[in-house]
Amino acid sequence: MRRKKVCSLLLLLLACMLLFPPDSGAAEPAAAQTERVLLLYDSLGIGTRAEGNVAVMERLLAAYRAQVTSLSLEQYKRGMMGTYGKLIVVVNAPDLAVSNEAFLADFRAFKGGYLHIGENEPFRQADVHVPVFEKGIVNEARMAEVLGTWLDVKLPGRTFALVKDIYPFSDLQLLQNMADRLYDAGIPFIASVQPVFSNTDFPAMKRYLSALQYVQSRNGSIIVNAPVVQATPGLNGQTLQARMESFIAVLAENRIAPLGIGAELYWTYDTVFANNGMRFFDSAVLYPDVSPLHIERTNMSRTFVSSLYSVRLDDLAKMGKLGGQSQTFRTDTAVTFDFTDDKELLAKNLKALVGTRIAFDDYKEYRHEVRSGSHTIVSLHAAVSIDGKMVHEQEGSDPVKDDYKYQEEVQKSFTTLFSVQNRIFIVIIAATLVIFGCFLLIGRRLYLRKFKIRG
Repeated sequence: MRRKKVCSLLLLLLACMLLFPPDSGAAEPAAAQTERVLLLYDSLGIGTRAEGNVAVMERLLAAYRAQVTSLSLEQYKRGMMGTYGKLIVVVNAPDLAVSNEAFLADFRAFKGGYLHIGENEPFRQADVHVPVFEKGIVNEARMAEVLGTWLDVKLPGRTFALVKDIYPFSDLQLLQNMADRLYDAGIPFIASVQPVFSNTDFPAMKRYLSALQYVQSRNGSIIVNAPVVQATPGLNGQTLQARMESFIAVLAENRIAPLGIGAELYWTYDTVFANNGMRFFDSAVLYPDVSPLHIERTNMSRTFVSSLYSVRLDDLAKMGKLGGQSQTFRTDTAVTFDFTDDKELLAKNLKALVGTRIAFDDYKEYRHEVRSGSHTIVSLHAAVSIDGKMVHEQEGSDPVKDDYKYQEEVQKSFTTLFSVQNRIFIVIIAATLVIFGCFLLIGRRLYLRKFKIRG
């Protein structure tokens, strides 16, 4: 009888599991389909209002986790189109006719999705035709809506708060105060921290790590910012890979969990940066290019399981409300501002962030994974682990003190020894000066006696 009851309960439980599967979608990245998109443009519109629109398209597509190949129409070669399910053509110079016969021939046979951007007529009936597209937060938000619909993205975008430009020489006390302010306001945030590749055992570095531990304990998620390329002469793939791996190790060994990388867009279109600098991360935040400096440029982007489109906090107010929607994007988006030692400016930015009234998401809630040769960092459902050991919220919760000594004092015996030696040297030098003075005085008297003119 008891066996029958147990079997009945098991069958009932199995039926419930089949009818109501566990809801994991809330914590997993939006549909991780990797759509292959061919992005072709007639020109980059340099010096015109269209300048920068191709780069915006590349970042928006990256936020939708699309595998993008970006080429000028002149670079297109016969047969390229056949491996892509989606095609975007950007025409920034409508007065110039397309003369690439290879493109025209392949396009006539293309059966995939087609989005056309430009004032001229599409080459054939397009799925979507956007006559004008210029960069700017309002236009970018609208294009994000268009792309989301065209790519058939079902889930809504999520919005994260991100603080950039955190360096070892930043005002770490002010950094902690900022973390406290955001924590008290109930805003989870991402801190993009600058990597350090040398002198990691110095006291200043230990203070930096202690501050990052505190930030992490105040509901902050850590990502590693891409190193400044101009400040790293002679950089190559092996050097970059070794340095990034060493910094990940320093963080992990100090119980700090990096969950992704922040970089300018061009890093994803460079073989060295993408394959050596970004290889450890499955999550990224991509910023607009400021000073691109390629090592080995490629036309095909690196994709990530999670990729955030970045929007400046001071641009957010320009959005207002689009179609009744709040100040959010269709894509997963990071609202960013730079950390600064200017207390008034930082307070202004924090006030503006709180004033957006956006329900910011917690980066740790979603799955991120970082794998190096020696460490594995994983987050999911706000649980973060380093090499399988959970990172607890209270770790590193003690504020960093400016007068804290991060280096052991030299033993007192050595201090005493050096003090005695110094006194001996002072006595010897003083005695030598006295003796030398006596010799000068005696010599002077002998000289006067010998050469004095007698009267």
